[in-house]
Amino acid sequence: MDQDYRAFVFALHPAYGMVLLHCSRKKRKPPHFQCPGGHVDQADFVRASGLLGLGQNLVSPISPELLNLAGKIGAARELNEETGIDAREDLDRLEPVRLRPSDNGNNEMDNELKGRLFFRLTLVDSDFFVSGGNYTAMN
Repeated sequence: MDQDYRAFVFALHPAYGMVLLHCSRKKRKPPHFQCPGGHVDQADFVRASGLLGLGQNLVSPISPELLNLAGKIGAARELNEETGIDAREDLDRLEPVRLRPSDNGNNEMDNELKGRLFFRLTLVDSDFFVSGGNYTAMN
């Protein structure tokens, strides 16, 4: 693959709001908040290719369908690693976030910008468990 892709999740609960992570480990940035997400790994592309029935031989350019599914797989994996919220077996819950008008004539995906893919996940109470009256992500 020629491009390094990353995928991010806007995880929103209708009553409690958006999940943001406090990041204080980046050397070139001061402490800040960010959405869960990270690199879309080669293994994510291989799994997506298998799920689409394309085999394991990845060719360039990557089709939008393959990129979108690999992005969902990577985003769900990162979300689980960083928060304990597990959508890895229910990828349809991850909806692409439309960043620009559709059919813009240049074959770009609506949810991709500069190698970054964005998805929305509507959280439900069953994504968490209650401990002493406080919600905590399930693992």
